[in-house]
Amino acid sequence: MKAKVLFLLLILIGLTQRTGHSQTVIYSEDFDGALTWTINTILGPEGPNPNRWYISCQEDGLAPGACGTACIASDASLHVSTDPGIAGDLGAAYFETGFSITDANRRASSPDISTIGQTNLTLNFDLIGMGGNPQDYTELFYSVNGGVSWVSLAPTLTTLCCGSVVCTGAQQGLWQNNSYPLPVACENIPNLRISFVWKNVDDGIATDPSIAIDDVEITTPTVGGPTASFSTPITTICVGTCIDFTNTSTGGPFTATDWTFTGGTPGTSTANNPTGICYNTAGTYQVELSVTDGGAMTDVQTTPGYITVVAPPNAGANGASNLCNNTTLNLNTLVSGSGGGTWAETSGTPSGQFTAGTGVLDGNGLTPGNVYTFDYTVLATAPCVGNDIATFTITIVDCSAGLVASFTPSQTTICQGQCITFVENSFGGTPTGWNWLFNGGTPPTSASQNPGSVCFNTAGVQAVVLTVTDGVTFDDTTINITVTPGPTVTGTSSLPSPICAGDAITLTGGGAVTYTWDNGVIDGVPFTPLASTNYTVTGTDGSGCTGTAVVMITLTNCQPMLAGFSYNDNICVNDCITFTDTTTGNPVSWAWDFGGGASPNTSTDQNPIVCFNSAGTFNIQLTATDAFGANSSTTNSISVFDVPTVNATLDSIIDIGGMAELLSTGSGPGTYLWTPPSGDIDCDTCSSTFARPEVNTTFTVTFSDVNGCKAQDTVMILVNFIEGIGVPQAFSPNGDGNNDILFVKGFGIVSMNFAIYNQYGQQVFESSDQNIGWDGKFRTRDENPGVFVWVLEYTLINGNGGILKGNTTLIR
Repeated sequence: MKAKVLFLLLILIGLTQRTGHSQTVIYSEDFDGALTWTINTILGPEGPNPNRWYISCQEDGLAPGACGTACIASDASLHVSTDPGIAGDLGAAYFETGFSITDANRRASSPDISTIGQTNLTLNFDLIGMGGNPQDYTELFYSVNGGVSWVSLAPTLTTLCCGSVVCTGAQQGLWQNNSYPLPVACENIPNLRISFVWKNVDDGIATDPSIAIDDVEITTPTVGGPTASFSTPITTICVGTCIDFTNTSTGGPFTATDWTFTGGTPGTSTANNPTGICYNTAGTYQVELSVTDGGAMTDVQTTPGYITVVAPPNAGANGASNLCNNTTLNLNTLVSGSGGGTWAETSGTPSGQFTAGTGVLDGNGLTPGNVYTFDYTVLATAPCVGNDIATFTITIVDCSAGLVASFTPSQTTICQGQCITFVENSFGGTPTGWNWLFNGGTPPTSASQNPGSVCFNTAGVQAVVLTVTDGVTFDDTTINITVTPGPTVTGTSSLPSPICAGDAITLTGGGAVTYTWDNGVIDGVPFTPLASTNYTVTGTDGSGCTGTAVVMITLTNCQPMLAGFSYNDNICVNDCITFTDTTTGNPVSWAWDFGGGASPNTSTDQNPIVCFNSAGTFNIQLTATDAFGANSSTTNSISVFDVPTVNATLDSIIDIGGMAELLSTGSGPGTYLWTPPSGDIDCDTCSSTFARPEVNTTFTVTFSDVNGCKAQDTVMILVNFIEGIGVPQAFSPNGDGNNDILFVKGFGIVSMNFAIYNQYGQQVFESSDQNIGWDGKFRTRDENPGVFVWVLEYTLINGNGGILKGNTTLIR
């Protein structure tokens, strides 16, 4: 809205922006409903037509980033506009004449706001505000005692105007959001108040807009159940490395913790901090953690590619092969590892016919019976350490005799259930057909030149036979594979399989050398199971062969539940209290019913905060349930007392030094307390009393009835300040009790310096306290009668001051 503007002095200040964290609103006011705020409380001297607070859509309450406007969205705002005697509500516009007509000093304040049980409070509101004229401004306050006293939170509220420029009076205000953390004193109290104070001095300098405020909120960080998160000391590992995980989730304690380790062994766990998760295959793997709290709220953290597993160097198995003295052999065809290595001939007497770069050995002309050795080296990649070397032995043979069957297994001694590969390396001809027989193996036969992976599940010595043919002749050869049976593993529990919830047990493996348990269990270390489940142990013997066993654990509820709760049973209407769960027997969920007189009327929190909005006796019921579905209920009654009323009267105007009567009447027997507690009040615990304020003062009376419930009302005393200060012209310090002391006279003196001099110019007395006067002595001796000169420097309560000089006659 626009207003007449004569001159602008602008100061732009920074603002705290609203954060993006999830917040719970504990108080809100959009000024569109029933009036709950108190507006136009006068705080000091004003002009005859002061600018004032209004609540209407004459200034639409718009979203941040919008330009100020009148009723378009019909969203009311709290704003300052002109006095009805001038133009009335023009929206966020104020007017000045230059003749002190529109001076204003007014407060708009919220009702009592309960923050019982709330912490980390933030005040948020949308506003447009004038550009910062130092004599015209809006200040933000809070009160922690229901408006008895106020503390400044922000000294000047200003915004930019449309176009994000400094307001010059021709633009509309640009709505923005302000956010202010509230101090700890505002937490956990029943009567927090927020207020905005508008002040302007009618010097003819007005700036549009004045101030408009909307969508006031007080928020606290949302408590929305647990937040799952985890960590591990290292995320890039070498194949075969086992690592530990740490649950860093918040919002516990947790009734369930479920881990999934894709590619890991074990692949799952219910331990809080699983240990010994092993990764045996190269790749990148996802980790997922799900946590559930006592309120059955669950959060899941899933991190794809969290673990990177690097393959160790793998040159493969050592090998041996024959090479005809009339052909060549590419040694790369013998490699069973990952590849990527380099060749070097290590023969005592080099063949002289090996090319390291290609791995090709030329057997033409080499002497049959000669044996040559070659190393194939694959370098390690961090974090794996140590290079891997495979050694190959090549024997030169005379191939004039014809086709000779030959093959090389990757291993000749394996564990039961293990799989190995075979490489065909026949010589003396060119095979065109292959027939493999794998006794005890899967598959049992193959017609491929190189049959790939073959698994042996039967312990014992198993013969592998290869028959080759070149279409004319046949040859066969046999190699025995020793298959070692795995250990017979057992698993035992320190307690019988059915155990009580909360008991600790120890699981121990047997029949092998080392043991690895799933679900994060460590062999021989006590732990507390969280649910009924099976625990699998894998035992490894000295040959590296493994076996498994399963131990089943069943949890039972050995401590029956007994529901119970505690609370403050002396409360008043609109009080908020905490119900504290005292149930025994490990409950995991709670169902409350507050008997129809509370807000909220039901809850599933363990220790809910509840506000009672009507008087009466209400039955409070708690039903607690444990992890096994067993429940227990209890009911207790609570009495809520009506809030009393008190009426305070006699708003009045007195001259400074005068006396005002304060009257109040409460609804029934009770006690009274007037504040502010100062020497201004004759009796601060009387229902009616007298006050002698020196400045405009709002006195508050608090009435407490026999139930401890309280009510408040206020009386405003405006003080007409009349300057009157001086020193008597004579005094007689003769000890007769009449006019013995020379005092400074007057009201409203906040500081002074009173000095008296004799006829010789000596200072005989000095005082800075109006209550301390001169007794006619100098250096403990009586002064003779005569005329004495005095000088008085003073400052009054209204800020005025000066210097007075005069003389006083001392009479004996």
